[in-house]
Amino acid sequence: MAAGVIRLSRLALNGPCILAHSIPIGRGFWNDATRFNLLGRPFTTGSENRQSYRRASFGREFFDRTARHQTMFDRDSSMTTTKTDAALEGGLDINSLCAAAAARAGHDDFGTNWREGLEQLALSANALNLDAASYQGMVAQISAFLDARLLAHKGFAENPGYSTVTIRQPIIIAGLVRSGTTILHKLLSIDPQFQVPEHWLTMAPMPRPPRDTWAENPIYRKLAGILDAQMEISPELIEHHNQAADEADETLLLQSQTFCSNIFPSAFGVPDYDRWFRSVDERPYFRYVADVLRLIGMNEPDRRWLTKNPTDLFSLDSVLDVFPDALIVQTHRDPVQSIPSVAGTIRSVRRIFLLGEPDKAAIGTREAEFWAEALRRAQETRQRREIHAIDIEFGDFMRDQIGVVRRIYDHFGLTLSPQTEEAMQDWLAAHPRQSKSLQRVAPEEYGLTAEGLAETFADYRRARCYAG
Repeated sequence: MAAGVIRLSRLALNGPCILAHSIPIGRGFWNDATRFNLLGRPFTTGSENRQSYRRASFGREFFDRTARHQTMFDRDSSMTTTKTDAALEGGLDINSLCAAAAARAGHDDFGTNWREGLEQLALSANALNLDAASYQGMVAQISAFLDARLLAHKGFAENPGYSTVTIRQPIIIAGLVRSGTTILHKLLSIDPQFQVPEHWLTMAPMPRPPRDTWAENPIYRKLAGILDAQMEISPELIEHHNQAADEADETLLLQSQTFCSNIFPSAFGVPDYDRWFRSVDERPYFRYVADVLRLIGMNEPDRRWLTKNPTDLFSLDSVLDVFPDALIVQTHRDPVQSIPSVAGTIRSVRRIFLLGEPDKAAIGTREAEFWAEALRRAQETRQRREIHAIDIEFGDFMRDQIGVVRRIYDHFGLTLSPQTEEAMQDWLAAHPRQSKSLQRVAPEEYGLTAEGLAETFADYRRARCYAG
């Protein structure tokens, strides 16, 4: 397969944690495609085809529910459909992806420091020689991130004052996935002294409009509709990573618009890209994140930013080079417990993007190794640099969320008003922690063992007093 070419032949699905928007696909193509399984044979009721049929049925329902939501650019939806169908016949390369995104946006200013990552991603994906159907979800996400990037640069051009905004002492939540980062982020975001990157604005960067106008904003409505449809179809995703268009989300979504992001190796299983991602200087990519935050918050320049991204641990040096006075909240949990749960989450993501059952052992190995490196890097950075940080244990937070919140405020010299604390208590009461579908995952299910994880994370576990 030629370099930079991604072939595709089924409906794009937006996966959990990286939901964006779907590209309209010609219904004629869909009607033809659904008569056949992904090997090109008619569907049967035999057990060998049940998996493919279930996946196609999921895709059909998702398509039916979201077809009314066009891309965020409504300049010519027929153009998008035509180009997508044409690409299905001849293969889709990154030049076509970029040209289609530029046509939707009406301009082609993607800025700098993004093309190399996209090229590496395409090359790595093509090297896997997957069934063509398995590339479609990748195409949807690439297009979504390109659209978001074009919106950001349109915003930069129309609002040059964004560049003069200073981001002062942002609070950055980072920690192992499955260590309470999401609930802590959403809980702290209740405080009006903080501003957060709301999901819809991470995927449609612009100066934050007044909240009372969001419900009538066409871009907000489209993104909210996509999220609602996905959660309705696959409600277990709520327990993996609950998202709402108007709530705080990860800056990982902004970083992914640079195409230098842990999203891609985790969700797509692209090892060549993974090696590239771990080797590059990430500071230019975090500067893009900072610029988008400046754009979103330019109308409220004095409100403190509150962000969250677990993989900031991996890149803490780069994060602090871009946000040198950041206040770091690092959450902790015994990796022997958390890594199997992380692997389970990643498996759920990959099953949406890639055809067939993912290699669970490969997922377990990759996630254990990545997070061991992330924790090692973060510890080295914290030992080498003067950092204003606080450490939060997952168990402590689960036992007394408000008590931990008070600790964070006291540590950073912040004021927690009685009204805000009451609002946080109300939010916790309305969102009780429970798990119906996510039980503790056995490490053996992902090719791991408790003993092996204890050895891989031995230094971290000793430092956190997890080792017996």
